[in-house]
Amino acid sequence: MLKLRTGMSTRRRGTLATVATAAAVATLLSATPSALAADPTTPIDLRDGETRLTGTLHWHQRSLGVDYSLTTRSCTRLLVSAVDANGGEYGPVSTPSMCADRSGSFTVSVNTPGGAASAVICLVGTSGTSGVCGRYNRP
Repeated sequence: MLKLRTGMSTRRRGTLATVATAAAVATLLSATPSALAADPTTPIDLRDGETRLTGTLHWHQRSLGVDYSLTTRSCTRLLVSAVDANGGEYGPVSTPSMCADRSGSFTVSVNTPGGAASAVICLVGTSGTSGVCGRYNRP
C-alpha cells in the first residue's frame, strides 16, 4: 500500500472520507424534512371600530389553525370559515361571546386533500348584527 506524506494509507484516507461524507449527508437529511414540512402561516389583522383582532392562520393539509388575540370594548364573537379550492365551505367555527380582551386558539376541520385555499374571518356583535369580515388566502 502507498503511504501518503501524512503517514496515512490511501485505503484508510478513503474510508475516513466516506465516513465524513455519510455523516454530512445524514445531518442534511435529518434537517431537511422539518424545513420542508413547515406549514405556511398568514398574519391576521381585522378591525371593527374599537374592536381589533390580530393573530396567525396556520394552513395544514386537512385543517386550519387559528391563533388569535382580541381587543374589544363591546361583546363580540369570532366566526371563521375555511374555503377549499373548489369553493366548498367548512365551518363556520364560532367562539363564545367575548366581552373583554381575550386570546386563544382553535382549529377548523377541512376534510379535503390539500386543505383550505382561503379563510373568511368575521367579527360579529352578540346581537347578531353583522360586523366586519376579511378574506385571507393561503400563501
